[in-house]
Amino acid sequence: MKRSIIVVVVLCLCSVGSFGWADVISLRADPWCPYNCDPGDPHPGILIEIAKVMFERAGHQIDYQLLNWARAKLETQNGTVNGAVGMLKDDDTVQEYVFGDNELAIAQLCYFVRDGYAWQFQGVPSLETEVLGVINGYGYYTELDEYIERNKDTDKVEAVGGDDPLKPNINKLVRERISVVVEDKLVLEYTLKAMGLAGKVKSAGCVDFMDKIHIAFSKVNPKSLEYAKILSDGVEQLRQSGELKTILDAYGVKDWK
Repeated sequence: MKRSIIVVVVLCLCSVGSFGWADVISLRADPWCPYNCDPGDPHPGILIEIAKVMFERAGHQIDYQLLNWARAKLETQNGTVNGAVGMLKDDDTVQEYVFGDNELAIAQLCYFVRDGYAWQFQGVPSLETEVLGVINGYGYYTELDEYIERNKDTDKVEAVGGDDPLKPNINKLVRERISVVVEDKLVLEYTLKAMGLAGKVKSAGCVDFMDKIHIAFSKVNPKSLEYAKILSDGVEQLRQSGELKTILDAYGVKDWK
């Protein structure tokens, strides 16, 4: 009887310790489906599904909620939340956030116009004749970011914000209030389908490079390196096991490697 009591106490202490080690990892972003979607959806997004699997296997939980992108970045930087979902890794962002070595997806930026509009993207200078719709707080690529900065107070660039900013840009495009929208190809096509506007908008050309997409973590949190490594190692583990393909198949997306 005495031995049994000791065993029970030890088991209880171990159990308490295990719960004590678990973290709730807060992740924020505006909707950017299929990479990150509605938290209540059975398919909340490719990056969210990868994060959920890998963090739960490491004994943690995720708290994923939607938040406008400018605030998601700010709250990650100051440590209010742990990570911003859908960050591109480049020379600027690596100075501000913690990234893993391996990306969780890739993106290709394209320029979109309403069906029937003849304009074609031929480099950033070709935007001079157009009204470009962008999203507040987004970083695209250096040449385009510089163009947006130069023209932000003119009628050549219109920026929208809020918690779901792509849909207003698409509506403005269809209603001819702007003439061009720049967005990731998969994201725009996914959103058009959800809005019932497939066929109303077409691609007018894409950039000739791919961007690596990550969940970026706060530099002020000492556990960020650990979190980034869990995801970086995890995406390769999921690839080898075939689980990544299962996740991607649900969104109609192919593995990029």
